[in-house]
Amino acid sequence: MIRRRTALLLAAMVLLPAAIGWLVFYGAPLGMLGLETVQHHRGGATTGFGGLLPGNYARVLASPLYQRLLRETFKLAALCAAASLVVGYPIAWGLRLAADWARRSSTAGAFGPVLVSVVLRSLGWLVVLGEFGLLNLVLRTLRLEADLARRSHLVGELTELGNMVEVFLPFMVLALYGAVSRIDLAMIRAARNLGASRTRAFFEIVLPLSLPGAAVGVVSVFALATGAYITVAAFGGVRVRAMAEMAYEESSTLVNWQLGAAVLVVVLVSAFVLLRLLFAGLRRADRAAGGPGR
Repeated sequence: MIRRRTALLLAAMVLLPAAIGWLVFYGAPLGMLGLETVQHHRGGATTGFGGLLPGNYARVLASPLYQRLLRETFKLAALCAAASLVVGYPIAWGLRLAADWARRSSTAGAFGPVLVSVVLRSLGWLVVLGEFGLLNLVLRTLRLEADLARRSHLVGELTELGNMVEVFLPFMVLALYGAVSRIDLAMIRAARNLGASRTRAFFEIVLPLSLPGAAVGVVSVFALATGAYITVAAFGGVRVRAMAEMAYEESSTLVNWQLGAAVLVVVLVSAFVLLRLLFAGLRRADRAAGGPGR
């Protein structure tokens, strides 16, 4: 009994600072954000509370503009997660098969960009693909279309998607490598000895066993891409916009903190619901494949 009380006391001493930190730095700001959404905005001032469905939420949910931007945000996030998954699998499996010295060098190359600011990386893409970037300069020199970046939507959805994949790919590779690193290579050699090709061995052994890591990577990248702002602001222009950019515009440019907070809460709740459905679907697929979640 004394040992149990001592263990509980030690656990409380360890968890209490974390709980206080979560409450101060996450719980309280999130509560203030939710409180802000149910207040009225009149001429830059807060005038009171709304009803059961405050006007800010009604405006966001009923507006065709916000509905389109919400779909655009989730579409970009889903495309980013899918592209990161496709690109991340070969990288993670290559790291698994590489020798120790090659693995260390490749790991530094794969995760090194995380140490560089997202703003700098996004501006680097603009230097190459922007209206006055290197590509447009080469096209002008060759007397081709001078404003290709502006007229062909080059700095648009595809470039924005590429930048988002470059930014969030390390998180996918990390999740996938954590899964494939636990796969015994003897199973691959046995499959090869039985006549299976490399492709068949990958899809029938590596892929099913790494589905939990793929689920974690997809959920992580989707959640991060949903709140992406820098890449959307840098590459989207007026044609490709997302909810995070609209929330910033409502809060900072139009000084409507209440509507900006409502936009963020709608995105947060919608993303949470989608992530729960996505994770449930991935777990069901993992069980169907005979993975650890069975």
